[in-house]
Amino acid sequence: LFRSRRQEPKQTRQYVEMARSLALCLAGAAALQAPAPRPARTALGSTEIGVGPETGGVMWDPAGFGKLASPTTMKWFRASELKHGRVAMLATLGWAVQSNGGGVIPFPLESGLAPLSTKPLEANAQLWGMASGMGFLQIILTCGVIELVTESTGTHYMSAGGNGYIDIFGYSKSGEDLTELQTQELKNGRLAMIGIASFFSACLVPDSVPGYPWPV
Repeated sequence: LFRSRRQEPKQTRQYVEMARSLALCLAGAAALQAPAPRPARTALGSTEIGVGPETGGVMWDPAGFGKLASPTTMKWFRASELKHGRVAMLATLGWAVQSNGGGVIPFPLESGLAPLSTKPLEANAQLWGMASGMGFLQIILTCGVIELVTESTGTHYMSAGGNGYIDIFGYSKSGEDLTELQTQELKNGRLAMIGIASFFSACLVPDSVPGYPWPV
């Protein structure tokens, strides 16, 4: 009995040494394993602009361009989306104002000086027929001047210091965090693109858009 009790500490030490050896072996094996792959990041994955609950908390990219395009190309995509959104917001506002009789500026129409039609597509045709299209030529030249200013002033949106955001008026120079305002602009632009497309659809395909034309 006394002999077996003397052997217990020795056996306990053997068990402890075996456990330590096993732990060292497992730690060495774990060190040889390849690290777990990190989630793939898109070219604009670091930006928070345009991200919200409706996009699932990630950058809205249903076509998967972020997995294929280079960072520079992704900046161009972001700038293109922003430009189309801004134009769509102006177009949607202009459509709503013109449809409700807000176009009061007289134009030299065939019947004399008079405002354009309250139907935007008819007003569009009137502009095309005015002075052999000179009205539209003025619009195109104005857009060209804005595009020239955009591409030639400040930090270019596709450069190493750019993030795809077109800052014509230099708001970013203030040093303030404009993420929230930029997100609002981008989301409003997306909604406006859907809105102006629905206006065109409602005019070209009657009754295709519920609730339009709205009652006056």
